[in-house]
Amino acid sequence: MFYEKILKELNRAGVRYVVAGGIAVNLHGVPRATADLDLLIEMSPSNVRKLVNVMRKVGYLPRIPVGWESLTLENLQRWKKEKHMRAITFRNPKVPYEEVDVILEHSLDMTRVLREKKLVKAGDLRIPLISLDHLITLKRRSKRLQDLADVKALQKLIKLRGG
Repeated sequence: MFYEKILKELNRAGVRYVVAGGIAVNLHGVPRATADLDLLIEMSPSNVRKLVNVMRKVGYLPRIPVGWESLTLENLQRWKKEKHMRAITFRNPKVPYEEVDVILEHSLDMTRVLREKKLVKAGDLRIPLISLDHLITLKRRSKRLQDLADVKALQKLIKLRGG
């Protein structure tokens, strides 16, 4: 899977991030089909620069038609405000379904999200996973049908675990 390559490079570069979205739902224990990798990152100039460098290094391209030099914290914040951009997507030009979405529009406190993340080991890979509580909050706020279905499944999982 392409996720492993991306996550290893993000870790190697010291990017401050957590895995969210459908992959996070899976890693928390609810099986769900998903194709893309959703990330939340610390929105600081140096962290955005690290992320952009990783995506460039692994050969992914931004879906929006901009040059690499345009992918700065300042521009991402401006696009979020002016164009209502919810995420920036990077795609593998050789394998179109391999996409990484960096979620920009979320109202979570990233300091707390990063502090409360769960580290999951998969072989020699350490995956920083969004906490179950933050994942439910994120999905509930999106109000998309798939996300609301995920919330129900995650809440059922919590009950099964006795929580």
